Amino acid sequence: MSESKLKPIVGSIVISLPFLFASAMILIVMILLGVPLDISTAIIGAMAINVASDFSIYIVHSYTERIFAGSNHDQAISFAMREKGGIVLADMVLNSICFLPLMISSFVPVARLGWMMATMLVFAAIGSLIIMPPLLRYAIKKDAKN
Repeated sequence: MSESKLKPIVGSIVISLPFLFASAMILIVMILLGVPLDISTAIIGAMAINVASDFSIYIVHSYTERIFAGSNHDQAISFAMREKGGIVLADMVLNSICFLPLMISSFVPVARLGWMMATMLVFAAIGSLIIMPPLLRYAIKKDAKN
């Protein structure tokens, strides 16, 4: 059984930032547009956890792989962005394309689900590609590198 390379508390917080950012931004959008919290909008939260976790794992795995191969923080982030950043963007775009057609539904909860999921995917990608990476240096156990 291998030991985690991430600090338990700080690592958890850093990896959760994309989800927290996406959820906070969706909440702000809902408030600004007067969208009620109901069953269809609550589902977005559960989906946000899944999507943002996937995006985070892509970046964190690639980053830690490079750190433990001897790269410094900047080199590891650059590698992770080159190797996995495009995958995160492609995932965000393709999934958004799948949800956007729901917007034309005459059933309002389904229409909301469509545009809110696409919006949340964009925010999760921003969290994973812009907000989380600079903080990864604080999430790695220093002694795990040895």
